[in-house]
Amino acid sequence: RVRAMFTALRLSFHDLKVTFRNDKEAEAVVTARLMLHPRDGEASTDTREITAVLVRSEDNSWRFRSFAENDVMTR
Repeated sequence: RVRAMFTALRLSFHDLKVTFRNDKEAEAVVTARLMLHPRDGEASTDTREITAVLVRSEDNSWRFRSFAENDVMTR
């Protein structure tokens, strides 16, 4: 249903910063930009800063544990 509402959706990531807390945990902060092109209106862009916590699993791959939106500008 959502697919029929948009002609295009573009998600891009910028300004990635990774901090290793220890050997098994890391924190990544990234700026995410979402661009939507609806079928019946003007394109819109939304930008958010996201923090993700990653943990190293037993097979040494990194897995996301959590995501949080950071307040950049508040009123």
